Amino acid sequence: MLALLLAFALPCWHRRYLVCLDLDAHRYASVLSQVQSDHFMSVEYIIVGGATAGEGAVVTRNRTVVADLWQLAPPTRWFLVETNYDHWMPPPADDNRRDPANRRMNATGSAAIGADAMFGLLSDFPNLNAETTYTTVMSATTGQYFSVTRNL
Repeated sequence: MLALLLAFALPCWHRRYLVCLDLDAHRYASVLSQVQSDHFMSVEYIIVGGATAGEGAVVTRNRTVVADLWQLAPPTRWFLVETNYDHWMPPPADDNRRDPANRRMNATGSAAIGADAMFGLLSDFPNLNAETTYTTVMSATTGQYFSVTRNL
């Protein structure tokens, strides 16, 4: 039974370990390359952020290949909003968190973005809703990381 559990856990633990090691060494490009080339157990949105301005991407994956690579392109695209739906498709009418988040990010502006502003955005409806399990804010630049369990 332990071998069966390890067989399912190792790919995930390996990927998390690899990403943590590479981000600690400030190697954004190597992490981005790794998540584009590995095989995955399921469809995933992988958000990769680096410690240098302009380093950020959402990698949309199926099990074997990249379906889409969406990257920051400052100054016009200084943020990316990923809400568990393909960014190139319209969001579902009954769960449109993307458009309110985009409006809030644009209203806040890049000069005012920080952990408190991000947590505020993620704590307001519709981004915080009855299906939110947890909210996490992290920074590769500062090393800040905090997570809050949501019980709505």
